[in-house]
Amino acid sequence: MSSEAQAEATRRDPFERVSKSLVRALTGKFGPHAEDMTQEIIMLALEKYPNVRDEPSLLKLCFTTLTYKKLEEVRRRCRAKAQAAGEGWDPVDSRPGPDRTILDNERYRILEAGVQQLGERCRKIIAMRLDEIPTPRIAETLQIATGTLHTAESRCYQQLREITSRPEFTSRMGKD
Repeated sequence: MSSEAQAEATRRDPFERVSKSLVRALTGKFGPHAEDMTQEIIMLALEKYPNVRDEPSLLKLCFTTLTYKKLEEVRRRCRAKAQAAGEGWDPVDSRPGPDRTILDNERYRILEAGVQQLGERCRKIIAMRLDEIPTPRIAETLQIATGTLHTAESRCYQQLREITSRPEFTSRMGKD
């Protein structure tokens, strides 16, 4: 087997295992349509999240997508019933979708790793801000003036932006 064929087989392997898991889970609910539903969910996952390759993340993404597809179907049916009855019913689900959850988790990992590369003073300032400690107390703790704190904080955030925007940093984070 050529190295390209091996790489392709390795790449497909998690998808095949996830596909089998989904088909098993969906067979009771969707019967003969379980395979179609599985293919649709995996295609959505591949289309929207091409970088997700590890099996646990892919499985979680697929089941979350399935949940949202079910909610979408329920909403569609409810709207159809409401329209038939002459009512205007449109439920709003305020939970973030699977794409938002994955992006938020990835951004959090990148920011967390970026903060670790900052100096001790910057890490302290950011930690105290996240703990919602008032500016005068932060300045007192660091034994600096509040104006100096604002300048230092601004520089810390600028350093964090520079660190997290480096291509080698963000590409490395995506491969963890």
